[in-house]
Amino acid sequence: ALRGVGDVAAALEILDGIGSQDPEALYQTFYPACQDSAFDAALLLRRIAEIYGEGDASLRSYCFLFLGAVVDSGRLSDEQKKEVSGFLSRELDALADFRAHDPQGRFVHFLNHMTYLAESLDPSTFRVSLLQAYLRADVRFSHNEDVVLARYLLGCGKIGDSLGSLAPVGGGDPVIEANKRALWLAMYALDAALKRGDGAEFGALLDGLAHSVA
Repeated sequence: ALRGVGDVAAALEILDGIGSQDPEALYQTFYPACQDSAFDAALLLRRIAEIYGEGDASLRSYCFLFLGAVVDSGRLSDEQKKEVSGFLSRELDALADFRAHDPQGRFVHFLNHMTYLAESLDPSTFRVSLLQAYLRADVRFSHNEDVVLARYLLGCGKIGDSLGSLAPVGGGDPVIEANKRALWLAMYALDAALKRGDGAEFGALLDGLAHSVA
């Protein structure tokens, strides 16, 4: 998600407009407000929790970005960060909504937004949960889910462990297998582009990938 630099208002006041603005436009203002203005962290977290509890799918998805903005401000206590981490863990383990848009065409992107929050919180804690969620999706991803998660996984280390989950399965669900290939290729391409290493971790899957698309 892009981070805008529009007029900076108090973060809590921005959230008060949640019902009348597009969530993406709201986020573009909310993020810099969190970085550039003082706020009551407890009050802001409580307001985001209220929006999450009352909002529709699009607003609920964006709540993970709102939380990421608050975490990135560096103003949360260790206990508050632990609270946010626990919330993300619970919601990620229960994630079953993998669509990109709601019936009104508004953006819904739980997996990506959760990944952005995970990056703000910790570079590796959510690796397994995010990968498991990706691999149980019932839709074929087509909105950069593979790229966003690939970047996160490469930053976590344990590349071999992640790649082991992406090995093709003969006769497997075609949606899951297609998503596996997309994530594998995204990791492979990003690894090469970033010149992170010699790519040796990817060798074990080359034959399997070639066979799966033959």
